Amino acid sequence: MKKISSKLTVICLTLMLAAISTLPVFAADGLKINGTAEAQAGDKVKLTLNLADASEEIIGFELRLFYDPEKLTFNEDSFSAPQFEGCVVNDMGDGKIYMTWTDLYYPANFSSKSEFFSCEFEAAGDGETELSFFVNELYGESMFNTGAGSTHLSSYTFTYDLYVNDEAQISDGVMPISNDPDTLENHQGSFINYLDGKGEMNSPLHGSEHEAVVGSTLGAADSGSGQEPVDVTRDNNGGLKPFQIFLFIGVPVFIILIVVAVVFVVKNNRKSQ
Repeated sequence: MKKISSKLTVICLTLMLAAISTLPVFAADGLKINGTAEAQAGDKVKLTLNLADASEEIIGFELRLFYDPEKLTFNEDSFSAPQFEGCVVNDMGDGKIYMTWTDLYYPANFSSKSEFFSCEFEAAGDGETELSFFVNELYGESMFNTGAGSTHLSSYTFTYDLYVNDEAQISDGVMPISNDPDTLENHQGSFINYLDGKGEMNSPLHGSEHEAVVGSTLGAADSGSGQEPVDVTRDNNGGLKPFQIFLFIGVPVFIILIVVAVVFVVKNNRKSQ
């Protein structure tokens, strides 16, 4: 009986040790990106943002890309934007990458799917992380049409691809829109970011289903809402600010009065002679 008990004890201990030895395999360190892609420390992570269905050629944009610098290390030399020669890219080191570009003479055509930009990161941490973006401005020639109700693109489709060591792990995904408070409240332009990556004129979703990511300085933005973005450079009644009124009206009137006074003095002097 003792021999049987000893053997059972040995078997139990052996099984326990075997189970414990397999735990690191199931709890292996790694990084999950945007809920799907998986990477290990040191892996190359490539992001490609694509744009399609643009209703007009683009002459300028301002965009922010967000990442966690404790999980991913940005490779600035990897940045590429084939249609945006001279694009300015600035990694502030706080998990925000600023991009801006303008060219009135050579607009970019995204009527069909093309690469907007691509860049690479190195996986540097474990756990979960998110790559997201926010478009502050995206405009074409309609921005010069002062009679237009809105100057931003209202037809577009943003998608993204994510590669880990050149292996595609996300294809044609809908990239998350950042809800960074500072961006929403202080740096949001007239462009409308929707959660489905599409504009109000080409999305299959409508009304409340077509959810926008906006701050308090921008009104609701679906085409049927009747609300327009708030222009923070004007006062509440839509007119110019008092100081601007003085510059445009007061200064010219003041100059005219001076000229009239000089002419009056000259005439009087001639009569007295």
